[in-house]
Parts: sequence; structure tokens; C-alpha cells
Amino acid sequence: MTQKQKDSVNTIYQSGNDLLGLINGILDLSKVASGKMDVSYESISSVLLANSIRNTFKIFMDDKGLDFTIHIEPDFPENIVSDRTRLEQILRNFISNAFKFTEKGNIVLTFKRPAANTQFSEIKLDRTKAIAFSVQDSGLGISKQNQKLIFEAFKQEDSGISKVQGGTGLGLSVAKGLASLLGGEIQLRSEKGEGSTFTLYLPEKMEITPGKQYDSKQNSVIMPGRFEENKISSDEIFIDKTLLLVDDDMRDIFSLKQALDYVGFKVLVGRNGKEALTQLEKNKEINMILMDILMPDMNGYEAIKRIRTSDDFKEIPIIALTAKAMKGDRAKCLEAGASDYIAKPIDVTQLFSLLRTWLK
Repeated sequence: MTQKQKDSVNTIYQSGNDLLGLINGILDLSKVASGKMDVSYESISSVLLANSIRNTFKIFMDDKGLDFTIHIEPDFPENIVSDRTRLEQILRNFISNAFKFTEKGNIVLTFKRPAANTQFSEIKLDRTKAIAFSVQDSGLGISKQNQKLIFEAFKQEDSGISKVQGGTGLGLSVAKGLASLLGGEIQLRSEKGEGSTFTLYLPEKMEITPGKQYDSKQNSVIMPGRFEENKISSDEIFIDKTLLLVDDDMRDIFSLKQALDYVGFKVLVGRNGKEALTQLEKNKEINMILMDILMPDMNGYEAIKRIRTSDDFKEIPIIALTAKAMKGDRAKCLEAGASDYIAKPIDVTQLFSLLRTWLK
């Protein structure tokens, strides 16, 4: 393509992403407001959570040249009980905003206990049984009159940089609703020109009865399916296992790799069937393969067939992935040599259940 065509494609792609972000924000906001947001509580390793967040934002550190550090204070618990997906969603919003509105200096995420003088508006929070996640930046800061405004839907701090950086004004509104849903609250401390500190306060452990239905309007949860089998957390069976993820869509690679890293996998990546075969030649220790089917150069079917001709990988578990779940796809994947099959968009709970089954 010519440079003009490339620029046009990039514009279309970015516009599509912006629209998708807006739609997802509106959906999240409406789910929280209507009490239809599902959350699933699990035991979360503090160290693994920190590593997952650090890996997510490494590219932003490199691009902007900012110093991003994560500090876990000594009295912070090794494991907490909450909804990892919703918790990370809130923290990602805080940190993304910090990177967006900080031109120089540093950003610090701290896992800590609430200070002795902390006052809560959420009456359910007990300071002695609460935890805090604070994101501090050295950015522009937020004026006093706008500190409540920014938590309202479609509202943003009225500054030049906010107009340049864009955004929907939904992120903090969704984060506020999610914090309440998880039994906690968000507090903000900021001065114009002196940076901001967003702090999420949560209960250390949520007491959940497996299988029980909860109303999210009452700051609790709807537990879908079998709680013990469906929770997503680190598992000894995943630790130090090497998984080859093969997909040509960088968005899928990014989201799946974050989840796989979180539970303990060492993840190698291939962009098509040929790269998958190259990775297998160089890394005989690979224990598991996730193989997308629809890829350029060499599709997943052909790659799986070739892998099965190797004495080293005849028995390796291969989970086939496809974005178009058509009748007969499963049989076609199994015929090519796949161990199992899952359709996109991927239910991460189902995926981890499959991985556990085949690794055992």
C-alpha cells in the first residue's frame, strides 16, 4: 500500500477501536446501573496481580519514557479474595489515565493497608479488614471543582491535554460503579499542577457462598455456574509450564497472553503456522499449544498436521481456536490432530478448564 492508504487504514482501525471502547463503556455502565453485572470472586495472589499489571503497561513505559513502579507494602496480604477481572479493570483505568495525563516524572502503584485516619463513605468497609490500591502520578492534577465531575458519565477535566488525548469520559464512572459492586470505594487526592492519587479501597476478603445468587444492586454478585471449577486463579499445574500461543491477531495475542502469564505459564508466540513450527524446533520443552485456525501463510489445520508428524510432539495437547464456529469445525479440527477445540470470543473460564484437563 501507499503511505496515504496506510494512513487511511490506521485511521479506520483507530476509529473502530474508539467506537468499540465507547460501546463497551456504555454496556458496562448500564450493567452496573441495572444490577446485571456478573462478578466471580476468587483467591488472587498479590505478586501475580502486580506482575500482570507491570507486563500490561511495559509498552507505555517504553513509549513515553515514564518511570512506572509497583510497590507492595510488607503488611499487605499475600492473597486477597475479590473479582480479579473487575479489580484489574479499575486499576487499568487509573494507570491508563496516569500515563495519558503525565508528560514527565513517574507513576507509582502501591498495594497497602488503609492509613489509620482513613474515613470511608462506604459503611460496609472496616479499616482493619480493608486493603488499598493507590495510583500516584506527577501529572497535571485535577482542580477541586472538577474532582467530583470526572466520576460522572461522559465528563472530563476541561484542560488542553484532555482534548488532545481524547477519551469517552466513561472510564472513571464505570470504575466507581465497579468499586461499589466489589464492596469498596474510590477516593481522589489531587491539586492542580501537582499530580493526582486515585485510591481504590476494598475488603480484603469477600465471603461468598458457592452457587448462591446475589443481587449486584446490593453490592454483591451473581455467581454463574460452578464456582470452584470456574474460578480463574494461579494453579500449580500451570506454574513453569511452557505454552505456545499461535495467532495472527495481535489483540487476541495481547489479551490471551495476559491471562496466561497471570496463572503462571511461560508463553511463546507465533504469528502463523510457519512460526509455530520454528518455535517448536527451537523449544523442545513446550508443554501445550493454542492454535488459531484461520491464519495467513500456513493455517492452523496444516500446522497441526505437520506437528503430529514429529516424534517429539505427537502427544502434545493442542487446543484449536477459531473465530468462526461453523457446523463441523470441531470434527475438522480433531481430524487434523487437535486435542480439543474452543470458539472465539474465548470464554477464559472454559479455556482454563480445558488447559487443566489436558495438562493433567
